[in-house]
Amino acid sequence: MKRSLSLILVLAFSLTSNFTAEAKSTKHSTTAGVTKSASNSKNAAHTKTIGFAGLESKMETGMVTAEEVVDGKTFHIGKTIVNASPEQVFDVLTDYPNATKLFDNLKKTSVVASSSDENTTDVSFSLKGLANIWNFDYVLRMKETFPSRIDFHRLSGAFKANEGYWKIEPLDASGKRTLVTYSKYVDGGMIPQSMVNKQVKEAMPTVMANVKAHAEAKAVQVSLK
Repeated sequence: MKRSLSLILVLAFSLTSNFTAEAKSTKHSTTAGVTKSASNSKNAAHTKTIGFAGLESKMETGMVTAEEVVDGKTFHIGKTIVNASPEQVFDVLTDYPNATKLFDNLKKTSVVASSSDENTTDVSFSLKGLANIWNFDYVLRMKETFPSRIDFHRLSGAFKANEGYWKIEPLDASGKRTLVTYSKYVDGGMIPQSMVNKQVKEAMPTVMANVKAHAEAKAVQVSLK
């Protein structure tokens, strides 16, 4: 029975599209340096740290990716530049009822609890699975630090672990350009970790592009008022 259940989970997970958050890095916390993946090298276990300025043009139009190992956990990281204020980006990321606009693989979301004293929001997610019939349901606690950071971790449901953060950093005094960092680690439990990692990495460009598009649209709306 366990073997059958495991096979069903693997099949369901492998057909999940754009699952959401290549090299080992131990420092990835400032805009002064970004760890770029060396996935095209012969030895993908190493990384190359290059200056932020060298990646700025790439992040203006897309994103850069890397990995960070913390306590034995490999976090997949994406960075992009958004032409909107940190507050506008924060508003988009904390619009939990409309998270399906950012994460294409989500079937539905809902807020199940919140605490204004602790600045936390517990959000239920239903992830599309096999033929849109088998879903992966789980609850994440979002710890919000306005407007600079959102940390999250699994409270219950699917997967053994699901944690990470969004970091939102202003790039200039005008407050109209923002560096957005998305870091995510998922332990699939019975699902092979290599499959989990592959899906997280493949989904990240779409997630970051959606965040950029929605935040910049919000900035345009504000400017027209």
